[in-house]
Amino acid sequence: MVELTPEHEAGFNETYRAYRAGEHTLTVNERQQLGMRLAARLGHEQLYAVDYQNGMDFEAMLGAAQANEQDRLLAEFENFNARIPAMMSRFETGPVSERLRGANAPETAQLHSVYLTLAQMGSVEDPVGAHQMGNWWERNLVIFSRIAAHSEPGERILVIYGSGHTYLLEQFFGEAPGFDLVDPLSVLP
Repeated sequence: MVELTPEHEAGFNETYRAYRAGEHTLTVNERQQLGMRLAARLGHEQLYAVDYQNGMDFEAMLGAAQANEQDRLLAEFENFNARIPAMMSRFETGPVSERLRGANAPETAQLHSVYLTLAQMGSVEDPVGAHQMGNWWERNLVIFSRIAAHSEPGERILVIYGSGHTYLLEQFFGEAPGFDLVDPLSVLP
């Protein structure tokens, strides 16, 4: 299962078939480097595109925080943004397994609190941040439901997604009946 919207699944799988036939060189992209490479190694015929896009308006949230003089929230968001370049630089080099460990490490997961900072932006009468973060939760719920729709009891599935989705997808799969969540760090070499 990869972070790609369903309307691109057919074209993506054409590229996957070309890769399996030796007619495509993988690009520097996790969908191809991890998804296609592992699917080919395991003999899978296709990969599934399960993403959902519904948009988030960061400008509206930040504007609402400014209009409501929510300086603490703006400072928390600014602090979050200041930490991102250093964190991302840790994932730019080194073996893939180390990069995946970093992207799935507990300290990376702590960054997900930014969503709750954003959710507070706005006013009681117009909770802009809560509405926009509702879009984020909705996106991840739809992704969860699409993954579940492609899953059969007893199957093992691999979900290849950006780390921003980890917190919610782990929560959904960890609490959903019929799924046993496996920590990706436990299976990396």
